[in-house]
Parts: sequence; C-alpha cells; structure tokens
Amino acid sequence: MAKKKKSKKREKPSKVEKKEFDFFSSPYINYFLLAVILLFSLYLRLDHLNADPPLNLSWSLGPFTDEGHVTINARNKLFFGEWRLDDFFRMGISSLVTFLTYLVFKIFGYGFAQARCIPILFSLSTLFLLFLVIKREKMTKYALLSVFLLGFNFVYLMHNRLALEETDMLFFVILSIYFWQLGKEKEIFYVFAGLSLGIATFFVKILGLFFIPILILDFIRLKWSFLFKNFKLSRFKPLYYLALGFGLVLLGWIVLIFLPFKSDVLNYIIANTLKSPAGKPETIFEFIENSLTLGTSDRLFARMPLLFILSFSFLLFWFKNLKEKLKSSNSIEFISVLWLFLGMLFLSSTDYHPIRYQMILIPPICMLAGFSIGKLSEIKTLKTDKKLPLFTLIIWWALLLMFSYSLIYMLMGYVLTHHQSFVPLVSVFTSDVQGWFYRLSLLIRDYPALVLRSVILASVMLFLLYFVRSLPIFKRGIKIKRAFALFPFIVLILLFLLIQLNQYNAWASGARYDLYSISRDLRALPSGSVIAGPWTGAVCLENSHRAIVMQAFANKDKVLERFEISHLIVFKGGWEDKFFEQDYPDIMKEATLLKQYPVRNSLLLLYKL
Repeated sequence: MAKKKKSKKREKPSKVEKKEFDFFSSPYINYFLLAVILLFSLYLRLDHLNADPPLNLSWSLGPFTDEGHVTINARNKLFFGEWRLDDFFRMGISSLVTFLTYLVFKIFGYGFAQARCIPILFSLSTLFLLFLVIKREKMTKYALLSVFLLGFNFVYLMHNRLALEETDMLFFVILSIYFWQLGKEKEIFYVFAGLSLGIATFFVKILGLFFIPILILDFIRLKWSFLFKNFKLSRFKPLYYLALGFGLVLLGWIVLIFLPFKSDVLNYIIANTLKSPAGKPETIFEFIENSLTLGTSDRLFARMPLLFILSFSFLLFWFKNLKEKLKSSNSIEFISVLWLFLGMLFLSSTDYHPIRYQMILIPPICMLAGFSIGKLSEIKTLKTDKKLPLFTLIIWWALLLMFSYSLIYMLMGYVLTHHQSFVPLVSVFTSDVQGWFYRLSLLIRDYPALVLRSVILASVMLFLLYFVRSLPIFKRGIKIKRAFALFPFIVLILLFLLIQLNQYNAWASGARYDLYSISRDLRALPSGSVIAGPWTGAVCLENSHRAIVMQAFANKDKVLERFEISHLIVFKGGWEDKFFEQDYPDIMKEATLLKQYPVRNSLLLLYKL
C-alpha cells in the first residue's frame, strides 16, 4: 500500500505540469489569439494603403511598376469595354486576378486601394487556412506561432499590400494542402486539392507549378511500405484524383483563355520563360551558385535573420530524426521541409528571381521557425540520445554550408551598410580603416572566396556540434525547469517583433505617395489622352486615360506608328529612355517635357508628343 501511495504522489507533479502546458487546449483562447493576430495583421496591411512600397524592398522596379501590369487588362475592360486592346495580355496567365480586379473596380471604383484590397483579403485568408492546416496535425501552439510569424513578417506583409499575383497564388497553394489533408479521410477532397493547385498555376501565376511534386512525394512517403508490394493501380487513387482536379482546371484554362487568345498567351509565356533575357544556369556549378546565393541579393534572409536561424535549426533536428519523420503519418512537417528545398531549387533554375518570386519561401520558413520555437518551449531534458550516422553528418554539413554562405553574406552586408558604427571597432585592428571597408566591399562580391569561407565555417560548426553532443554532461542529460524553457520562448517572440516591426516603422514613418500623387496629377491631362511607357499601368491606376504598357516583348515594336500616342512616361535612365532617343530621335526633339516626377530616387518624365 505504501508503494501505491508513493506512486500516487509521483503522479501529482505530472498533472500540474500537464495543466501548465494545456494553456492552448481551450478553443476560446486559441481563437481569441488567432483573432488578435489577424486583426493586427489586417491593420499593418491597411495602414498607408495608397503609399509606395519601401524603396529598398527589391533591386527590381517590379514593386513600383508591376501593379500596373497586373491590373491593366481589368482597366481596359472597365474603361474601354475590351480585355485586350494591344499586345500586353497579362490576363492570359493570371485571369482570375484580372477578373477579380475588374469586379472590384466595377463595384468600388478604381485605384491603388481597391486593387490592393484583393491580395490583402487573400493574405488574411491564407493566415486562417495555415492555422487550420497546422492545427490538424500538430499542437495548436505550433499553428498560432506559424501564423504569427507569417502575419508579421515584414517582406511578406509588404508584398501582401501590393496588387501582385504571388499572395493570391500562395492562398491556393495552402488551400491545396488543406484539401490534401482532408483527402486522407474522404478521397474526393484529393480532387479539390488538384483543383486548387490548378487554379494557382493556370489562373493566378504559373509559379504554382513548383508545388505539384511536393504532394506527389508526400503520397509516396505515406504509402511507401506497401505501394509496390502486390502492385495495384488502385493504390494510386489519390494521385488519380489529384490529376483529375488539376486536369479539369487545365481544360477550363485551355477553353476559356488559351484558345480564344492563343497567340497572345503563347507570346507572353515564351517571352517570360524560353526567351527570357534573364538567362538560366548552363552548368551544375552555375546552378549550385544560384542555390547558394538565393536570398542574398535582395536580402531576404537579412530582413528576417531570426526566422532564418530558427528554420535552419529545425532542419538539423528534422534530418537527425529522418527515418522517424519519413514514417510519420503527419504531412505538414514533411511538406514544409520539401516546400523550402524544392522552392529553392525551382527558383535556382533561372538567373532571375527577384524577392517577389522568393515569397514562396517565406511560408515554409515561418512554419519551420514556428515548429522550432514550439519545440524549444517543450524541452524538459537536454540529452543526446544516440550517435549520428555518417549520412546525417553529410546532410548536416550540406545544410550548414548553405547556412554559412548566407550568414557570412548577411554579416558582411550589415557591416557595410552600417559601416560608420563599426569604424571604432575596425580602427582597433588596423590603421587603414577605409582600405579595410573597401576590401570588404570587394570580398562580398567574390563568390569563390565566400564559398571557401563558408566551407571552413560549415566544417567548424559541424565539428562543434558533434563535440558538444559527445560531452558526458549531455549524454547524462540536463533537466530544464519550465521557467527556463519559457524564457527563450518569450525572448524569441519579442526579438522577432522588434526586428520586423522596426523595419515596418522605418517605412511607415517616412511613407511616400509618389505613384498615387503622379496618377492623380495625370487626371489633369486632356480627356482621351493615350500614354505609353513601362510605367503607364501604375501611373494610370487613379485616372481613366488609355495606358499602353511597354515591355521588351509587348507594344515595343513600332509603338508610335501603331498607336495614337499623345504622351510618354519615361523613367530617367531606364531602357525606354534610351529606346525613344535612339528609335525616335526627331519625335523626341519636338516633344515637350511637361513635368518631372520624383519616384524611387529618380525621375519619371512626362512628355507631350
């Protein structure tokens, strides 16, 4: 009896401990926290809605020009009754976005705010869907953490505020994951998963193609143990349903879009893929270079360093338990890991991947970082359970190599950007301070030198990880009190908010409305004005003038002969500036420069022909 009493006494602390960890067990608390996250996320997306994007959001002009490209066919239909008025037919590859934009313009009027409300609604729906997806397979805490990290991610929310397709595409991608999960209970939902992926790819943005192999590989992982034993085609039924849904959307796209506008759609797709001036890696070494440098030129990882570190930390943990993870009935961790890697490989297949394309990497990074924070808060004992096999060490080294390259680039970039703050420190080690910073500016562009340093750093980190794991104290195990486990949880959340909201505040405190002001000012032009140039779609969002969007593949050939152009909008120093001077020197000599508008640290020149 005494033994039984003792055992009962031992059970009491575990009950108290369990109670402490059950904070997220109440659905009322969970949905209250979710509502708070969604409301604050909505505020951040609506605040300064008509303002320009941050000047340093991308090296590309895309955040300033491409909203006009996405909305131009909706404007054509609204003001002139036809979707297609010239060579520029973005609707061919993003028809759902064009149609929704037209509906919003028709009901609520036209302008930047109206166009941007569509991706904002999709982004909030994505956050709610992500909560449901993760909640189905993991603790609610992980779902809330992932939604929180994604909702307040500066790069992600800044793109959510722009009338571009990537935000809308990601909604349908995550919707396909949700239906994929439901398909395990009722197979018809696999059809809906295919429908969602098809819509993401053919009616929103062709970039959605990258997600198809992820669901296929998840199916193979789940069914591997019996898939090829007594081979039966019926065992592949989920893939048939997935293909059926995807095929139905493809058929609908062919009938509704491709056949009626065949030449325009083909020209647009070919110009942006097969004949893209950006180029593609021609050797495996160029492909590896693209993979290593991804996330550096546009400072994707540098803008979210904490998420970058946490997500890579979780990858080390995940690959340490690779066999166990591959056998798990849950899909979300596997899908998140594969999403990150296949997304990086997909983007590395071309030399052109501005930060808006890299948006596809942000959800899995936030999910993996959320899992990492959740795991840290649950640690009870720090203990190394087993030796690491050679295969795991090789994978770890490859991961650490990718991590090291981005980390070195990130640190060098930070030092160069804030060089004045580092002058006192550098002067301690060298008298030639300016020379040191100059050599650093050369080193950050020296790819082979950075790779060599990354190899050394990755090897050192791998050795340290292996050495620390081998220490007797970790073999015996170190018990962690709950208070100490919660401390890093709270610190990481606060540090994340500090990093992300500091960037947001820096933008919001100096928000500019150049595009909005220019577009409004152009209302003063005579009725019936026709404006040409790459920027026209954007600067005509607040007026009803005819806009001829020019690109290398559309409306460039004999533009002044084919259209009755009354005005030109030219970005000073842009390709169109040289184009008009070279191809139409006489016309440009007689053209009148009406105004010079400041935008993105340069000028937009308005000419009257």
